Order: sequence, then C-alpha cells, then structure tokens
Amino acid sequence: MTQTELSQFHYQTCGNPQNPPVLFLHGFLGSGNDWNEVTQFLSSRYYCLTVDLPGHGETVMAESVHYSFEKIALALIEFIKQLDFKKCSLVGYSMGGRLTLFLTLRYPQFFSKTVLESASPGLRTQKEREQRILQDAEISTELETGNFKSFLKEWYSQPIFEGLAARKNFDGLITSRLQNNPKILAQLLRFLGTGIQPSLWEELGQNKIPILLLVGENDIKFQSIAQEMTKANRFVQTKTVEGCSHNIHFRRPEQFARYIIEFFTEN
Repeated sequence: MTQTELSQFHYQTCGNPQNPPVLFLHGFLGSGNDWNEVTQFLSSRYYCLTVDLPGHGETVMAESVHYSFEKIALALIEFIKQLDFKKCSLVGYSMGGRLTLFLTLRYPQFFSKTVLESASPGLRTQKEREQRILQDAEISTELETGNFKSFLKEWYSQPIFEGLAARKNFDGLITSRLQNNPKILAQLLRFLGTGIQPSLWEELGQNKIPILLLVGENDIKFQSIAQEMTKANRFVQTKTVEGCSHNIHFRRPEQFARYIIEFFTEN
C-alpha cells in the first residue's frame, strides 16, 4: 500500500495499477483508512484508491475556501485526470456516497459503475432542506464547542449505527476519528450537509451508469430511499445486507466486498 498526494487529496492505493481502478469516498468524520478491510478483499482484482476528503484524515482544508459539492467534485475529476484513468468505478458511503452520486450524474464520461452505500440523492423540497440545514447547524455548534470524544460516542450511539460498537475494532474507529479537527469538521458540515446538497432526484431519472445501492437490513430510512431510487431509474439495483444498519462496510467488510465483485463482473 502506498501513500502520496496529488491534486490536493491525500490518498492510498492497494492492488496492481494494471487492474481496473476503483475510487472509494468515505463518510463524514472518516478517512480513506475506513476502507482498508474492504480493499484487502478486492486488491487481487482491482486497483483501489481510497481518498481523504477535505477536512478529513490527511487532506488539509483551507479555511478560506468554500468547499461546495461542485468544487470538491471538480477537484476529484482533476485528480482522476492526473491519474490518467480512461474510466474508473466509484464506491461511496453516506456523505461520500452523496458526492459519489453527484460525480456519477454530472460527469458520467469518467465512470463505469457506481456503488452507493447508505446514500441518497438529497432532499426533494426546499422546506426539507431548510430544516436539515438547521439540524446540521446545531451539530456544527456541538463540534465547535463541546468535547469531541463525547460527541463521537453520542454520534455512534444513534439507532442508525446500531451494532457498530460491538465490533472488536470499534475503539480503533473512535481513535482514528479523534485525529480530525472538530472545528474543521463543523465548517465542512455546513458545506456538505444533506440540507445544502442540491437535489439529484431529477437528474437520477436520466442516468445511464449502472448503480448498485447497498443498504442495511435495519436501516429503514435508507431502505425506503433505495426503493424510490430503484423506481426512478432502470439502471439502479438494490441489495439488502442482513444484520446491518447504516455502516455496512465496517460491520461486514467481506460481504461488502463480495457484493462489489459480483456487481463489477456483471455484464
């Protein structure tokens, strides 16, 4: 596994560069390291790149820059161009999944297939977006003013992360999250939260890239969203992972990787 910087993103690679490339985008609070268990199962078949998104891991976030979806997406496209990939596939989780869908719909010429884990096209109405912006503002204030470790424990005690704390490496997950700067994360949430994200529902209807949605059996909210997305576009399919809630790749990394291989090898 190698580490380097290119086009402002810190990233790691795993596998043979001659194999088909797959770009992984992590969720809020995470880093590219979140995918390490998954990429171990994929590295014999694919060239895996796990990126630290701005303000996470080792990718520095400049305070003077407004990190909109559009700007980060453009930076990732430049990143892909510099790597000189003809096309690559995408895998994204939660916040990274929303960014992954944005890339897929706005820049389809760069991508072969897309896997979305617990991700959505955003909120449909302005009222919903305004309510979510207020909620995210409260979370941002907590990050800026509270104890970060306490915040993380409370965050992962939410029902949506049911069962996550039972995994043997959960303490390692918390330790890695503590490496992030909570004030930077608060600023980033104001730029990339679900409320501020442009709704992609209409664009999804025009999509022609094969998309696999992975949702946890116990994640009722995203099960419903996945059903709507599958109805909205014939190139979208869904698989439900038993015994999981929101974060599937952490709970079931081998099964997660197996679904990716099956999907990528489909005609």
